[in-house]
Amino acid sequence: MPGTRERSRRLLGFERIFLAGFWATFAALAYLFPYNGDDWAWGSNAGIQRLHSWFHDYNGRYAGDLVVLFLVRTPWLTPLVLSAVVTLSLFLVLELTGHRTPVGYGFAALLFLAMPRAQWREAVAWLSGFSNYAFGTACLLVFLWVAKLDWTGRLTRWTAPRRVGILVLAFVSALFVENITVYLVVASLIVLVAIGVQHRRLSWDALCWFVGAVGGAAFMFSNGEYRLVQHAGPGFHRVEHSGIGHKLARLSGPISRMTLGNDLLLAVVLVLLILLAALGLARRGRRLLGGAMVALGVAVLAVSWSVRELIGSGSVGGWSNLNGVALVLLLGLLCAVAALTVDDRGRRLGVYACSLSIPVLIVPLAFVNPIGPRCFYCTYLVLFVLAGLVFTEPLSVRVPRLQPALAVVASVAAVGLFVGYFVVYGSLTQAADQRIHRIRAEVAAGATKVHVQPLPYGSYVHQPNPVTSIEKGHFRAFYHLPSKLRIVVGRA
Repeated sequence: MPGTRERSRRLLGFERIFLAGFWATFAALAYLFPYNGDDWAWGSNAGIQRLHSWFHDYNGRYAGDLVVLFLVRTPWLTPLVLSAVVTLSLFLVLELTGHRTPVGYGFAALLFLAMPRAQWREAVAWLSGFSNYAFGTACLLVFLWVAKLDWTGRLTRWTAPRRVGILVLAFVSALFVENITVYLVVASLIVLVAIGVQHRRLSWDALCWFVGAVGGAAFMFSNGEYRLVQHAGPGFHRVEHSGIGHKLARLSGPISRMTLGNDLLLAVVLVLLILLAALGLARRGRRLLGGAMVALGVAVLAVSWSVRELIGSGSVGGWSNLNGVALVLLLGLLCAVAALTVDDRGRRLGVYACSLSIPVLIVPLAFVNPIGPRCFYCTYLVLFVLAGLVFTEPLSVRVPRLQPALAVVASVAAVGLFVGYFVVYGSLTQAADQRIHRIRAEVAAGATKVHVQPLPYGSYVHQPNPVTSIEKGHFRAFYHLPSKLRIVVGRA
């Protein structure tokens, strides 16, 4: 129909402008991210030594290690690549959910920029973290997208080159982060079996994903570091040898909290979608069921907020385990919404698959220590996908006339967050530049001891200041300072 074609043409034009604008804006922001923490090591001789030993007994994240080793030495290219990965990830989220619209892009940008600060500084603003977690998550989203196309029978062109490409991509995708590696092995096997059962055919594409992921996992875990962590003491990466009870407590406590409790804005969005669905059920005469969903959705938010406040006051105790209850309840409610309100079978299956993806991604984290907010960047984007799949046109509460207004509100809020980040990281970059210029001037004047000024807005950077002796050594090497220069963090 001419009207439909015209609408599609306008949406495609908007999408191209939005993606180009977002990529350029985020690249400008990423240009301001200061090198910090392990970036100093990767950019110095320590990084080259790791490469020369082929990361022997360091880790099996070979793809991530090579990415950061390359990007830290190409500062002109780094922001362009970082922005491309983020832009691709947002595109894939909306492609998976079928919401490549102004409203979809507005809210996707808003929710991404509103990411919890601890997660942001470790997985986005820290090059060493981004090279593993953001790249690995982008690969995970590509896997979900290809699996969706395979399930619907839309993988029909360039058969041999495509399967070779999938095999290589699957192998590389398994070399970023351990829990994503495990996920790709498990998920690709499930997709392979599910397509065989449902469509009565062998999916060679799914088989390539599985074989490539298994090969990548075998290569990753052959690194000697994973044998060393079996017996590492406190302060090192180590495998948890505690009993199943302790692992379950970690899952229901800190791991569930970092999956959901730290992401209150995204949790609010998901619960609002559940409430919309519940209102629709009530309007169709299913008031009791709708009321129960409303009560449970509010309970999820109440528990998440309460436990977060208790943690802040230092009196959480055993209440932390309620985070696990809230997470399970939320995923169950999302599946119920899909079963009761989403007419499209493919979207329902997508909700079930993403809901199952969350535990598959977080359970491996209960077996290792320490873990941090960056480990949950992938679950944050999977929850994005869940939100988009649940937010469907068949919802009984439909507000098509409000969609342009919603798109404007979300876009304005996203622009506001961008402006705030530019202010923060502009100040950070200026302070970091002034700091190193002052240190070099003092060294040139013969100083053997310098004071490193703490950077402003330190909560927006993972490791803004060289505090430990190892960090000071990497800082000296990265900035080509004398190896015997004494560094003191703080004002003289």
